Amino acid sequence: MNRIDKRKLERYEMVVYTSLLLLAVVLGFVGNSISQEVIKSITINLASELLAVGILFFIINRMFLLGDSDDLPRKLLDILTRDNSPLIMKFDLFKSELYARIQQMIKQIGEEVNTKLDLDSNELYSFYGLLGTKIGMTFQNFRVSRDSDGENTNAVSFLWADTLYGNSVNAKVIGSEVEPFLRIEFQSFEPSWGCNIAVRPQDQRAIERRSQELNYLFFQARTPQEILQSADLLQDVGIAIRLVNGKYQHWDYGNRAGEYIQFPVKGDGTWTVICIDLQDKKRWSHFISDGNSHINEDEKNNADLSILAAVIIKVGKFRPGIRGELGYGKGVVEIKDMRFSPDPVKMS
Repeated sequence: MNRIDKRKLERYEMVVYTSLLLLAVVLGFVGNSISQEVIKSITINLASELLAVGILFFIINRMFLLGDSDDLPRKLLDILTRDNSPLIMKFDLFKSELYARIQQMIKQIGEEVNTKLDLDSNELYSFYGLLGTKIGMTFQNFRVSRDSDGENTNAVSFLWADTLYGNSVNAKVIGSEVEPFLRIEFQSFEPSWGCNIAVRPQDQRAIERRSQELNYLFFQARTPQEILQSADLLQDVGIAIRLVNGKYQHWDYGNRAGEYIQFPVKGDGTWTVICIDLQDKKRWSHFISDGNSHINEDEKNNADLSILAAVIIKVGKFRPGIRGELGYGKGVVEIKDMRFSPDPVKMS
C-alpha cells in the first residue's frame, strides 16, 4: 500500500472514531437535559455504549494494523476472513457482552416503567378520562345533559367497527327524559369482527362494587317495532358483553377467550332483561387485544371486577347454541336502565 492510500485509510479511520466520539458526547449532553428518567437513562446508556465501541475498535485497530505498511492489505484480508482471528473473536465477544447489557437495560427499563406506572393499580380507569369513582346502584341511566351543573355529559366512551371490511356503528340517546334509551345502529360484513360500543359510567365516574353486594349487572334491550317492516334489518339481534375494570383490563363474558355468551333480543319491540353474573369468576376471560394486557398469574381465572369503568356491548346476529362471535348483518338495538342488583333479575 502506498503512502497516499495509507493516509486515506487513516483519515477514514479518524472520521469514524471522531464521529463515534461526537455522537457519544451529543447523546450524553442530550440525555442529561431530558427530564423523563426512563428516556434519560436509555440515552446516557446508549452514549456510553457508543463511546465503548469507539475505544474498543480503536485499540483493536492499533493492535493489529501496526507493522510493515507494505504488508497491510494481506494482514487486513487475513484478519477479516479468518473465523478464529483475534479480531473476529474479540468482536464476537463484544457482541455477546453488548447484547447481554442491552437485555439487562431492557429489563431494568421495564421494571422502572412498572414502578412509575403501576399496572396493578385499580385507578387506571383514568385512561378513559373518568373523574374518579362513586358508589351506587346505577351504572348508566342514559339521562345525559350538557347543562352547566350536569356531570352525565355522555353515555358512550367509544364506538368500534372493523374498518377493513367496511363495518359501521353509531349510537344516539333518544326518548323522554323520564325513560331515555340508547339506540345502536350497526352493520357488519363477513368475515369481520363485530361492532361494539362502550357504555360510559354515570357522571363520568367508575363504579365501585366492593362496598356493596352488587353481584349482578343488568339492563333492558329491544329491537324497535319498525324493523318488522324492514326486510334488510336483522329480526334476531344478539348481544355479547365485555367489561373494563379499574385496572383498565378488558374481560369477556365467556368461559374462554372468544367464547362469548350470547343473549337474544326479542324482535317484537318488547323489552328483554339481560343479566350478567359478576360474582362467578369462571364466566370471565381476559381479552388481550385492548386495554391493559398486563395480568398476574393468579388473576387469569379470578377477574377483579370491584371497579367497573365501562360496559362494552357487542352487537350482531344472534346464533342459537353458539358460544363465540355474533353473526353478521344490519340491525338496530335499543338499551336502557343499566343497573346493579344483589340477585338475578328477570322480566316480570
